[in-house]
Order: sequence, then structure tokens, then C-alpha cells
Amino acid sequence: MKINEQVKVNAKNLNDKMKSFENANYNSEVVKLNNIFDPFFSVIIPVYNVEKYLKECIDSVLNQTFKNYEILLINDGSTDESFEIAKKYATNDNRISLYTHPNMGLSFSRNVGINYANGEYVYFLDSDDFIEENFLSDIYNIISSYKNEFIDVIHFNLKLLYENGDLKEKKNELINYLKKEITKPGLYASGRKYFIALDNNKEFFAPSVAYVLRREFILKKNIYFENGILHEDELFTFQIFLKSDYVVYIDRYYYNYRIRENSIVTTNRNYISTYSTFIIGLRMIRCIKEVSLNEEEIYVFEKSIKRLLNITRNRYISLSEEDKLVFQYIDNDLKILFQILIIDKIVENNRYLYWYHQDEKNQTDLKEKDNEIKKKIEEIKEYKNTINDKDIKIKEQNKILKLKLVKYGYKVHQVLKKLNF
Repeated sequence: MKINEQVKVNAKNLNDKMKSFENANYNSEVVKLNNIFDPFFSVIIPVYNVEKYLKECIDSVLNQTFKNYEILLINDGSTDESFEIAKKYATNDNRISLYTHPNMGLSFSRNVGINYANGEYVYFLDSDDFIEENFLSDIYNIISSYKNEFIDVIHFNLKLLYENGDLKEKKNELINYLKKEITKPGLYASGRKYFIALDNNKEFFAPSVAYVLRREFILKKNIYFENGILHEDELFTFQIFLKSDYVVYIDRYYYNYRIRENSIVTTNRNYISTYSTFIIGLRMIRCIKEVSLNEEEIYVFEKSIKRLLNITRNRYISLSEEDKLVFQYIDNDLKILFQILIIDKIVENNRYLYWYHQDEKNQTDLKEKDNEIKKKIEEIKEYKNTINDKDIKIKEQNKILKLKLVKYGYKVHQVLKKLNF
């Protein structure tokens, strides 16, 4: 297949994938339903080819000290033993529901979980990670302590769990990304106020696994994960903070966040990743137009949008020429926006950098010329000083000569006098 043909195929796949999720109906085949009535928590676990980690993940929920919860296992077309493992757990425990569908992606599976959840609060747990046994109990106690407020969002900390030392070295920057050393724990009057606090302290963290959410809030505000893209948490969390009321931050570590080979965190998806952050940026723009914001809120939320678009530009710059061509064949409206927001901006930035460097060069040239002029002035000064010194010497010599002439002239006068001249 020729390169141009492959480029068109890749672009068509992107276009078709986005269209296939328009007005998506989040239904899935029911394998087994739980019999938990009115659970406080719904723990949603999307499952896709994680046979190595799934037991540890499910066990970490079953071992919780707090017991009023349901587990929703959403099989996303796994091709390994994950579905069989999930089926066995669902058969043996009445707190577990199991759903299955062909591979549709993480966002679709989480949205299915939202659709089928019955708990007052929902929590998204990745199937290759696990939680501490006191997690649900502590979250319940904290929610209960605020009797007069509906807590929409509870935020807590994550611990990194590296599969090997090499990954730790490669992804060491994630440690700083996870730190919450400045933001104060406690109740915040709105998601926007909390988002501003995180932004001011440079401590924003996007992954949805760091948040427990009131189900009625996300349903009422129509907050779902964007289908067909990577990095879906960036948009989801952005909407959570944009639209929520009370938020509680807990400075405790409940979640074990596994960093492993071939995960989204450790792999580069070329043009798909670039396309994803671009779509997220566009969706963010639409989101802030739907709400009323004050000046400070506009500044902070727009800064997040600019950050995503800058990430997109940097990713686009690093693409191969073949992958860049994909964006010439995406849907026309998106193609125009991509040209304006990404490509034209890169050209503009490069032009600015060119003139900036040109200006630096001109400044350097001017400094060099200025130094040359100063040097000439110094040389002229030295020359003048030399002339002055010579002039002084000549004057002194003339003075001596005059004295000699006066003396000589006096002697001549005396001689002439004697000779009666």
C-alpha cells in the first residue's frame, strides 16, 4: 500500500470512529446482575486484557472495611483470560455485576458503568491498579461529616507503583506531577475555586481515578467521557471542576497507580494522541461557553485550554511527515480548525522565534558596532593626549629657545655697542 493510501485510511479511521460514537447509546450485554439494593458506592471497573492484574484489583475492593457498595465489571472485548476471571468473580459474589461488549474503548466502558450504576457515589477504578482497604470507609465518613452540603467531588492522593526500575527512571517526572504539598485539605465552595487553588499551586492532576463523584451531579450536568480518543480524563476532570459545587480534598494516599509497559502513560500514540488532545481542546472551548465565569475563572480555565493546544502543537511538530499528512484528510470542519489553531500557530510561533533571534543578532551586531565606536573614541582620546603631550614639549622647547635668543641677542647688542654700531 502506498503511503498516501495509508494516510487516507488512517484519517478515515479517525473520522469513522468519531461518527460511530455520535449519540452513543451506552448499553452492554448483561452477563450477571448484583443483588445489592441501594448501595452507597458504585465501583466501576472497565476490563480489557488485564489478566495479570485483575484479581488483585477486584480483591482490593472486596476486602474493603466498608461493605455497602456494588462492583460493576465492564468487559471491553478482552481477548485474554480477563473475561473468564471477571465471570468467576461475578458468579461467586452477589455484590458484582458483569457486562460485556465488543472493544469500544475505556471511555465507552466507563460510560456504560455510569449508565448502570445505582450508588449514591461512583468511583472509576482501573483494572491494573488497586485501592487501600480503608478507602471506601474513610470516604464515607468524610462525606457524612458534611451533613448540610451535597459533596459533588472528593479528591485524594495516589501512590505510584512502578513495574520496574527502568520505568521509574523514565517516568520520574510523574512523582512531581502527583505531589500535593501546597494545596490545603478541606472543603471548597465550588469546583472552580478548587481548580484555581490547584492551578495557583501548579498541582492539577487529571486522572479520574483520583476522584469520587456524586452520581446525581454527573447525571444532572451530563458529564460523560469523550469516546474515540486518548487522554479522555483531561476533558472529564476539566468538566468536573467547571460544573461542580462543593469539593473536598483529602491529603491521604488510597490509590496504587501502576506504571507499566504498553500503558497509555508510557507509550506514544503518534497522530492519534495529537488528534485526541486537539479534540479535547475544542470540547473544552465549548464547555466554558456553556457556563458563566468571572474574570479569574476565565483566565484559569482558558489557561488549561491553551496548555492542551500547546501540547497538540508540540506533538504535531514531533510527528513523522507521513503522520502529519493524516490531518489533511480529517473531516473538513476539523481540518480548518486544526489549520487555524495548530498549524498556523506553529508557523506564527516560528516566525516570532525567527524575528526574535534576528533581533538578538541585530542587538549583538549593534553592541559590536558600539564597542568598535567606543574603541575608536578611546584611540582618538589617546591620540589627542599624545598631541597634547607633544604640544607641551614644543612650548617648553620654544620657551627655552626664546631665553637663549634673548641671551644671545643681549650679547650681540653689547658687541655692537663696543664697535660703535
